[in-house]
Amino acid sequence: MRKNDVYEYILSLKGTLDHDFGCDVSEVQQRIDDAYSLFFGKAICVVTDWVWIDIELTKEEMRRFPNDLKPMLLFADTILRDSPNRGIDWVITSMLSEYRHPGLFVTRNTCYVIVGLGLRCKLSFSDFALLVNTRQKNRRK
Repeated sequence: MRKNDVYEYILSLKGTLDHDFGCDVSEVQQRIDDAYSLFFGKAICVVTDWVWIDIELTKEEMRRFPNDLKPMLLFADTILRDSPNRGIDWVITSMLSEYRHPGLFVTRNTCYVIVGLGLRCKLSFSDFALLVNTRQKNRRK
């Protein structure tokens, strides 16, 4: 699945879709500095053209969900800067462990600085699983 295909797929799914805002472009360096001081040792990745995805879980799914994570992840179509230099140009993150306003989306291993206007949507767990499964199949090709 090419990056634009992922973005289009997310937008095509049934769910609430709203606009949201990360940090302003003029604040990016300050937010990077904040990320390094607040989350020392984590990789830093600056992204734009993003979609914040809230995963809707049933009570049973929520019971099995790790306590240290929140059922939210981020898809970003454009990476502006990536401290581990993974050689990627888009990303679907792992689940959220912490959010610091404005624009620091933190997972277990990485702090994502989300920049500018983005989207926020809700997906059922089954739609999310389909997205991940499709992504993994296409990665193997």
